[in-house]
Amino acid sequence: MDVASIVSRQPRDRFDPEAVESLADSILESDGLLKPLVLRATGPESFEVVDRHLEYWAAVRAREKDPRKGEMVNAYVALPKSTEAIQRQLAVLKRTEAGEEPAAAGMPPKEADISATLAALRTGTQRTEAVCATVKGDFESLAHRIDSFADVVNGLSSLPSALERMEERLLKRMEAFEEILRQTPEKKPGKSAQPLPEEPFSREVLEKATLPVLKEIMKKKGIPGKGLKKKAEFIDAILGG
Repeated sequence: MDVASIVSRQPRDRFDPEAVESLADSILESDGLLKPLVLRATGPESFEVVDRHLEYWAAVRAREKDPRKGEMVNAYVALPKSTEAIQRQLAVLKRTEAGEEPAAAGMPPKEADISATLAALRTGTQRTEAVCATVKGDFESLAHRIDSFADVVNGLSSLPSALERMEERLLKRMEAFEEILRQTPEKKPGKSAQPLPEEPFSREVLEKATLPVLKEIMKKKGIPGKGLKKKAEFIDAILGG
């Protein structure tokens, strides 16, 4: 298991730093724990320590000292339905580690051996169930990813037809726009509202001309028209010029 995906509810400062350090060195030297962590799943890729908290913090320390070599730690993940059985088994193991023998609890030696064998068989079965559940979860995750990929492929396969439909709609709109342009009459270049009169100019002729025509005459003859506003003023300027 990835050490970074595991948490413990017991704080690190509850354990002897020298013991944590020594065990961390041992983990790096032996490439793992002799007794795996006991975990329970709290999410798809997150776990919590059920037992062996000291070993967990030693694994954390080993990862700190060598992130590559201490990245992973061996662990047993308990199934939710077997949590109580795991707790009972841990209690028995702790009593055994403390020096208590099965016979001390009033159990005959042969029955103790049978009980131990059955317990070992149950443990093996539980481990098998855990492995099967993990493999099943991996297959379900893989199947979900395959389905998602199939959806993407199906979407891509329908993309050409969607683009073709968009192209058809665009062509129809362009044809409609061209039809509107064909039906719109073209504006012919505007003609001068009044041709320039021929010289010599007379007041009578100039009075019939429009103001733009008078300005054009002044422009051609080079007569300054700055400050002129009224038509009569333009006529006087032209006749005076």
